[in-house]
Amino acid sequence: MKKKLLFTALFSLLCTPALANIYVLLSPSLVPKCDINRKTMLQAELNNEQKALAEAQQALNRSRTGKGSDTTALQNVVFDRQQNIQALQRELSRMKQGCNPNHTGK
Repeated sequence: MKKKLLFTALFSLLCTPALANIYVLLSPSLVPKCDINRKTMLQAELNNEQKALAEAQQALNRSRTGKGSDTTALQNVVFDRQQNIQALQRELSRMKQGCNPNHTGK
């Protein structure tokens, strides 16, 4: 129990990108892995959603110029894309650069 508390205290002090990476090199079996892959995947998903939003907005604008078109479905698609983008941005902002986002430092 004391080892875990000591480790947790040390890691919370070292949870900066530069120092955490050095500590991982010294003791990789003890340090939670940095979540670089997750951040990269979230960023890629954000980029995909932004492209899809632009396409949905273009489709909505095209349908608004047509006579008698029902734009409700396209408005819902645009709204869903906007919500997805906001959720991805929130998740990315929660992540500490270089550290596991689930690590609380306690």
